[in-house]
Amino acid sequence: DAAPSAVDIATARDLFRDGARLASEEKWEASLDAYQRSMALRPSTLTRYSIAVVQERLGKLVEAMENLREFVASDHDSTTRRYVPTASDMLRDMERRIGRIKVVIPGNPRGAQVRIDNTPIPEAAIGVHRPTDPGHRKVEARVPGYAPFVKEVDLKEGESIEILVRLSESEGRVEEDSSNTVASSIDTAPGPSHSTAMILTLGGAGVFATGLGVGIYGYAKAKNADSADGSDADTARTMALVGDIGMGVGLVAAGVGTYLLLSGGKPDTSARVRVSPWAGAGAGGITAGGRF
Repeated sequence: DAAPSAVDIATARDLFRDGARLASEEKWEASLDAYQRSMALRPSTLTRYSIAVVQERLGKLVEAMENLREFVASDHDSTTRRYVPTASDMLRDMERRIGRIKVVIPGNPRGAQVRIDNTPIPEAAIGVHRPTDPGHRKVEARVPGYAPFVKEVDLKEGESIEILVRLSESEGRVEEDSSNTVASSIDTAPGPSHSTAMILTLGGAGVFATGLGVGIYGYAKAKNADSADGSDADTARTMALVGDIGMGVGLVAAGVGTYLLLSGGKPDTSARVRVSPWAGAGAGGITAGGRF
């Protein structure tokens, strides 16, 4: 491709500054349009990074991730190198938040067509988990000789959904699937935090029961001891003490486990991103920072 003219470079610079200004006003759609126009006139590593930041604010996580990956892998000068750590943090956060949809068509019929939000899905991607932006999604499937299939889902952050296409030979109507259990299978396998909560609850209950048993046995042995002194009495007191400690530890562990189970065992990991423009002689930028 021919190098951009001086006029194109000047126009791209103005568009970049417009994008930064609009981002500071939280006019994300307009900001993205300005950045993308600037990128089309004069491709720039810094512009790509700025596009990714705005795409994240708009919930376009898949596109933002790809732009950030390309940005991180690019050659950097002193201007763009300082944004690499933030870009890497954003990537890790979005990899956790991204959703996935798997569309399964029984028998893998030839000629099947699948769309998600009216975007065609390549045939090779049918039947595999496809990275998808969280939110309300409309899935459509068409197979020659069968009625069209439509399914709408609300994809949560980090969620994987499997949609089973129900084929109906009835012509002239749309097969709308409104079920929540048959057509879509949401992965609800307990994560590490859930498993930890279960282990603490059950293990704590077991330790408490064991401590109670040891304590009762020690109490009975103490009653049957010939005197308050001697080996039998010492053993009884030791067992009673061990029983009390075991009961205490068991109660604490079971309490923590129960709390984690009731609270979901998940800390607040929501991302907070700040976007602010900057400008210098002949250059400008947009930064993203905050807690991830």
